[in-house]
Amino acid sequence: MHAITLDTINEINRLDQLARTTASEAVELARQAGVLLLKVKDQLPHGEFTQWLKTNVSVSQRQAQRYMAAAQGKPISIRSLTVKNDTVSLLDDQQKTSQNQRTKGRWMPKEGHMYFFKDAAGANYWVSPSIEPAGGYHVCKHYNGERLSSKNYFLHYTILSEIHDEDFTCQYYIGTRKPVSMKYGVGSVLQSYGLNDIEGSLLFEDECESLHRPFGEPDEKDWYWDCRHPDDEAFLQDLAKDGHINAHGAIVLDWREHQTTSQHQVG
Repeated sequence: MHAITLDTINEINRLDQLARTTASEAVELARQAGVLLLKVKDQLPHGEFTQWLKTNVSVSQRQAQRYMAAAQGKPISIRSLTVKNDTVSLLDDQQKTSQNQRTKGRWMPKEGHMYFFKDAAGANYWVSPSIEPAGGYHVCKHYNGERLSSKNYFLHYTILSEIHDEDFTCQYYIGTRKPVSMKYGVGSVLQSYGLNDIEGSLLFEDECESLHRPFGEPDEKDWYWDCRHPDDEAFLQDLAKDGHINAHGAIVLDWREHQTTSQHQVG
């Protein structure tokens, strides 16, 4: 087992302080702190991590869990990472600047920016840049309440899932299977997921590194699909033979790796 250096402890403390006082950089700073905390946790014997936190760093156990969740790409509350007064003022400023991002009446994201929205029902929506060579944006929603039916969505482009992770505060997820390549299409996807007042629901915007997958996408075993188009059945049976359909009827392979000419809408 490698020794945990004083430099690592000091860096965790520094990132914790910045993450709690600088709203515009909170997510990235929390992610960096989470990476270090995960490395420390891996080096310690089982059951000793909590005591190590208390002895060595300024991070509470719950905040450490948030940082590690951010490092793993899971959704976290921006407000939980920052000092309240600082957060509110900065988010207000960011919201005002983002309200002008319309072209021909359509809301569109800026290049290289992440967005976090919350609607009146408490659902969280994320827009994040994709690392794909063609670029584009991931879009997803985390929510409680009634589970969405897949009948209103395209099998080829949509992932629906239950959430079974104690770090999440939501029950269900819907997100894009492939990045949205056209900027003006991002707003349309958000609206199809139930976010009608895009500008009014925006809580956070900041520059962000490109992501491989939508923010906080659940494990493939929890994806589901509950309504199929009859013309897709033969194709889906072939996928099932190859192990690409999970127990909940959802396709779990990367869609870019499997070409198909089927363009039917499910339902």
